[in-house]
Amino acid sequence: MSSSDSYLSWLESAQTKHTNYASQLNQLGEYYKQKLWHQLTVLIEELLPQQEFQSFLISFYDNFITAFAHRINLLKLAQIAEVTAKQYKQPEQAIHFLQGAIKQITESGQRHTEQPMLFLRMHIAEDKLQMGATDECKTLIEEGKETLDTMENVSTAATGIPKSKLQSLLVTSHLLHFTSCR
Repeated sequence: MSSSDSYLSWLESAQTKHTNYASQLNQLGEYYKQKLWHQLTVLIEELLPQQEFQSFLISFYDNFITAFAHRINLLKLAQIAEVTAKQYKQPEQAIHFLQGAIKQITESGQRHTEQPMLFLRMHIAEDKLQMGATDECKTLIEEGKETLDTMENVSTAATGIPKSKLQSLLVTSHLLHFTSCR
């Protein structure tokens, strides 16, 4: 069985387990077979906000999205990965997952990896802050701010990283660090 067959086989299995999404999962399989990466991405984006779909999102990502992750818009991939990471109960698991997504982006062979990687690193910083790892959070945010300052033509609508959020995270991280040192 080829890897392509195993991804499609997983989709078929998911259709029987998640009958409410059978039609959409079938359509995703058709888009995948036809290599219609944009249409595939758009349909996934439509499904992401749905609570029931999120209940099997980690498995969906691991068993299907990884098949074509290197072929889609990397910023879209980062946004899908961020929603998927939120499904983990522990911040440590989410961080591990996001680090894997960063590795996928790095190894994709595509250009313009800075924005999606920055997007994911800022979400790792949020998880670090939740864990109380303020020094690590602060480092990630400062590195992110430096990266953001050197980037040209960055749209906060495209990256999802408003500079005000970076500043807010940095201030929060500094405050938590300061209070933990007392």
